[in-house]
Order: sequence, then C-alpha cells, then structure tokens
Amino acid sequence: MMRVLRSIVRPEQRTIITPKYGEAGAALLTVLLLVAILSVVAALMLERTSLATNLAINSADRNAARWSGFGLEAISLQRITILKQEGGRLPPVISDDATLAWTVPLDNGAGQQGIGRIKARDAGICFNINGLVSGDNGNLSVRPLGVEQFVRLANILQIDQREAQAIAAAIADWIDSDEQPEIGGAEDGYYLRQDKPYRTGGQLIHDIAELRAVRGMNDEIYATLQPWLCALPVAELSRYNINQLRPEHYPLVASLLPASYPASRISDILRQRPEQGFTSILSFWQTVGQSQTAIRPQIQQQAVIDTRWFALDIDVQVGNSLFTEYALIDGQKRPAELVRRIWDPL
Repeated sequence: MMRVLRSIVRPEQRTIITPKYGEAGAALLTVLLLVAILSVVAALMLERTSLATNLAINSADRNAARWSGFGLEAISLQRITILKQEGGRLPPVISDDATLAWTVPLDNGAGQQGIGRIKARDAGICFNINGLVSGDNGNLSVRPLGVEQFVRLANILQIDQREAQAIAAAIADWIDSDEQPEIGGAEDGYYLRQDKPYRTGGQLIHDIAELRAVRGMNDEIYATLQPWLCALPVAELSRYNINQLRPEHYPLVASLLPASYPASRISDILRQRPEQGFTSILSFWQTVGQSQTAIRPQIQQQAVIDTRWFALDIDVQVGNSLFTEYALIDGQKRPAELVRRIWDPL
C-alpha cells in the first residue's frame, strides 16, 4: 500500500509556487510607503506635541509676566507715595526723560527667572486737551483761557491762526455738555450730517486719538499736534514742572505767554536752568521777565516745581515673554493712585 502511495505522489511531481519578480517589487514598495506614512505621522505628532508644550510654557510665562507687572505697579505706587510724603521731587531733567528708574529681579516660583524694569517720569509735560473745558463730567463748559492757550501753541507749531481757532472751538464743543456750537466749532448737528454719522463725546477725552474725529482735524495737523498733547483725566489747565522741561519743550511754556513774547527766549531760559533746578516759581518768572509782559496770577500758577501726574513705563521679561505696560499715577492722592493702565499685546 505504501509503495502505491509513493508511486502516486513523487517528489519531482510536487508544485512549487515562486513569486514573480514584479510582485515582489510591489510588496516592497508597499512596505516602504507604509513606513514613510508612519514616519510623517510620527513627525507631525511630535511637532504638535512640541507646539502644545511651547504654547503652554509661553502662556505660563505671559501670565507670570502680567502678574509681575501688577507687583511692579504696587512698588511704584509705594515709592511715589513716600517721595511725595517726604516732600521729595523728581530731579531736574538733564539727559534722560525717565528721571526715576528701578530694576527688580523676578522669580515666578517655578524656577523661572525674570527681570522687571520701571521708569517713572513726569506725565504733565504736554498740553492737557481736557483743559479746554471746565467743570465735571455732565456739566462741562468751554474755558476761554484754555482755548486761547491751545491756539497759541498751534501758532508756535506753525499751524494757521484761523485753522487753529476753528479746531480749538471744535474740540471744546466735542467735550462740553451743551449743544450750542462755538464760533467755528461743531456739535452733533454737524457730525450727524456726515456720510457715516456719529455724535460728539460730551465728556472728557480719554485718548487724544479721539481728536481725529473732530471737525477740521486732518492728518497733517494731527501729526503736528500729537506729540504735544495729552488727555489727563481732569478738566484743568496744563501745569508744567519747569524743572522737568527740556529746552525743546519751550512751546508749552510759550503758549502761556502773549504772542509778543519771543518763544525762543523760553528755550534759552530752560537751557540755562540752574543745575539743581529752579527753587521757586517766582525765580522762574523773574527770569522770564515780568517787566516784558503782564502775566496773570492764574497763568503764573501753571508753572510748578512739583509733579502731580507720573507716567510709568513697565517692562517685564519672563522666559521668552516680554510684557509692556504704561500706567498713569495721580501723585496728589494719599496714597498715590493708579488712574489708567494700558497693556501692549503680548
């Protein structure tokens, strides 16, 4: 029986299936393609993981930087309060606008080191645009002296007299509480007739960029005025610390004086200021020359040797995140009070 089976199935009669050459290449190509796809997927997953990790780290750094900024605010408020309580004043400006500066090492508690820098300067070295009116929000009226000084400043900056008067009236109308336009000014009736109608603010200006919406203000005039203007949160005439003014700031003081007074004379006075600054307002006005012009007591009070408004420039570096803040502090309050804060985008 076994012989019969062996005779039926002989080794030389067995069928061996050998893959063709083309089929083997296709299999190899498929394997290589799968390996390439898996490699790309792995690389993408690694990249996404790395990105997510970096975003988490940067977010933590940003939060740490912002909270550190709050801490630097508190330090600044404390130091300014002490400065004012002790009768101290900002040192006279000689070569740097930032007259007080502090550097503070930081630690966010997770081993991440950082550094904070604070620069405090006089924020009143500018024409307060809200001084064009008097009163409180809800009951604001045009202040003629403020309008007069604005026009004088604009004239010194080479802005045409008629244009300056019209813009001053329009700004005063923009802020005041009534609906009666000043000569050359504009109230809601004018703005509502524009292609894109809008209304006046009817309150103190918070940012001088609002002036771009005022009648008569064009790009050229705005660019000329913008470096000299600010919007302090009070309807008060500008007060200039004469020991913080640079010679190039002479238009601000010259705007307090009649047009007959040579504006360049103020630049010379500031350039020749005593090294320790003017010790009294009287000595400053005597230098200006009382005999050359009659200066009203109200105007004399606009020159001061003390600082009320402090501007803070705060920079915080934590990891790869840089946090920048501008803050406005009222040093007249006890303790000093933060009244405005602006953050740069992180």
